[in-house]
This record gives sequence, C-alpha cells and structure tokens, in this order.
Amino acid sequence: QISIKRIYTPFEVRNLSYYTNSSVNFENQQVNNEIDLPPKTFDYERLVKNSGNIDEIIYEMVNLFVHYWAEYFNDVKENCNLGRIEKLKKSAHKLKGTALQAGAMKLGGILKNLEILETDEIDGNIFELIKQAESEFINYKNELANYQQFKTILN
Repeated sequence: QISIKRIYTPFEVRNLSYYTNSSVNFENQQVNNEIDLPPKTFDYERLVKNSGNIDEIIYEMVNLFVHYWAEYFNDVKENCNLGRIEKLKKSAHKLKGTALQAGAMKLGGILKNLEILETDEIDGNIFELIKQAESEFINYKNELANYQQFKTILN
C-alpha cells in the first residue's frame, strides 16, 4: 500500500508505478495531479491535454463552449433571478464542466464557487460571482483572439 499524498510533483496515473516501484490497483481511487498555480483565463496547454492533442477536438471544445455559453449562462442567471439555489448550482456545474474542457480555467473556478454555494438565499455574493463570470468570459474570448485557429469561432 502506498500513500498518494507523498508524491509532490504532477504525474500521470500510468506512470505511478515508476514513483512507487510497485503495481497499484487504481480501482475506486482518485488521483489529483494538479499543482496549485493561479488559474489562467485561457489555458491552451490544458486544452491540448484535454483533447489528446487532436486539432479537430481542440477546435470543437472551444467552439462548443463559446456557442453554448449564452444558453447555459442564461440558465444560471434565470435560476438566480427566480431564487432557485439548487437549480442555480446545477446550471453552474454544467457550465463549469464545459468551461474547464475548453481551457477556461479561471472561469471554471468562478463557476465552481457558484456550484458549491452554502446558502439557501440569493445574496449579493451570488450576483457578484455572476458578474465576475460574465467579465471572465469576455476575457476568455479576448485571449482566444490571440490564436489564429479560433478566429472563425469569434466571428
């Protein structure tokens, strides 16, 4: 038996045996190979990793996120306006997954904060998070504009 907590550098699960000199049964175990860095507005490296470095998938992940942003985010805002906290959390969760897949790491963090709200009432903090999310999506699109391959998505 090994302790995952003793490995202090990022690693791929398939390489774990290298660090432990043992075979490991990964059934029912979760491994976090994130390092604590401030999230990027647009993390191209994460996008490449999420896509398996396949250009068509990279493009499609970003395209789907940008395309469905308005619809998914409207669900978040509508549930907020109607005071439906649990539905707000679910809407934020759905949008968070799409954002993280598309490399919108900072936005994903904001949406995570909406998803894990510990309140039963709509308050100013929730409206502030929604405002931050809107602003961060604009920042995300501005960063996308620096990449030639995403220009057609923004038009």
